[in-house]
Amino acid sequence: MPRPMLKNKVAVVTGGSRGIGKAVVEVLSDNGVKVVACSKSGRGFVHEFPNLIFKKCDVRCYSSVTKLVDFTADIFGGVDILINNAGVVHRGGVEERPVVPRFRPVVARVGGGAKRGEDVGEG
Repeated sequence: MPRPMLKNKVAVVTGGSRGIGKAVVEVLSDNGVKVVACSKSGRGFVHEFPNLIFKKCDVRCYSSVTKLVDFTADIFGGVDILINNAGVVHRGGVEERPVVPRFRPVVARVGGGAKRGEDVGEG
């Protein structure tokens, strides 16, 4: 049974072309959520769910994530839900992961109901 609280919400699902991400996309879509699913390659993506758009995005790249958020905001007016499911392998310790601090502003922007043109900064 669809959940009314999810109807017409907007979600971004990273790693949404297969596995757990694809299952999340299906559940959200079946509950009336407008979904933008992304993956780095797009392989395995089948457009079989209602309210679904696919966009290539490499979540390791700041500009790629920013473009994904702007694309979603252009199409649907903002982002209500972020499912960060993309698998990214990092070698070395946590202190050697400079990507993490750079994405904090994007996550904050998405969590705050991102709108097109808002400054995301680079942290």
